[in-house]
Amino acid sequence: MPDIRLESSDNETFIVDIQVAKCSDTIKTVLKDHEIDDCKTSIPLPNVNSAILRKILEWACYHKEHVSTDKQKPADMLAWEADFLNICQVDLFELISAASYLNVGDLLDAAYEKVKKMLGVDKIPKEIREMLRIREDSYEELRLEKMPYFHFESSDNEIFIVDKQVGKHAGIGVTMWECEWMKGLENVDVLAPNVNSAILRKILQWACYHKEHAYEGFEEPADMLAWEADFLNICQVDLFELISGANALNVGDLFYAACEKMDKMLGGKMPEEIREMLRIREEQEAAEAEWLEEISQPEPIW
Repeated sequence: MPDIRLESSDNETFIVDIQVAKCSDTIKTVLKDHEIDDCKTSIPLPNVNSAILRKILEWACYHKEHVSTDKQKPADMLAWEADFLNICQVDLFELISAASYLNVGDLLDAAYEKVKKMLGVDKIPKEIREMLRIREDSYEELRLEKMPYFHFESSDNEIFIVDKQVGKHAGIGVTMWECEWMKGLENVDVLAPNVNSAILRKILQWACYHKEHAYEGFEEPADMLAWEADFLNICQVDLFELISGANALNVGDLFYAACEKMDKMLGGKMPEEIREMLRIREEQEAAEAEWLEEISQPEPIW
């Protein structure tokens, strides 16, 4: 069987058998909709960290190898599942949230029962259900993300599938989405010939985070500033490549944050290449603002 690549929120890549990955109805739908059948394409899972994704894949591997045709699970399977779910409450809640996001129904059911036993109740309290974003009467609303719309291809030919809102965090994504000839297409292919897969992965991680942590006002929240500082805590070479990639894909907030980081790192002595990028970008933004102002003016009535 062919393998596919799954990428956790903390950028760990898992190469897994396609049948194992299909334990997730969400991933199964992505594979079908986008005709993915090999590990050339990475499927980002921005709501699942590597530790929890590893647990889910462990569950999937076991149940692929130990298929039960009876309504009643065998005793050895029940024992294995009980041991598998013998984890702390925090990890259990994370596991449920991820199983919900990935729509792994049998794991979600088993973990749901574990929580009820752990709390000694027949029904999980409303506040915990809301925290986990699950419902007792239906699993149809468990998919927390829309299906992807953008295919970003790096210079080394790795493809990343992301949803529309993540893809539109890049200015180039907005431009392509709004092109007349793109309208009506389910998916938009974005080539990034000057951005390698490692940097493209970082840029999409930034976009995913800012999609999930939208804020109002001009001041970024303290937790967001802390996350961005940690995100940009990389070596000078990678930071320069990130600036170049953000510039190529027109990810403005990342571009300016990374330039500011570079400026601090070098004590205000930013390389001429980056200064040139900044100058070009500022000219482009000024021209765009002028154009938008012009088209927003009502036509004169003669």
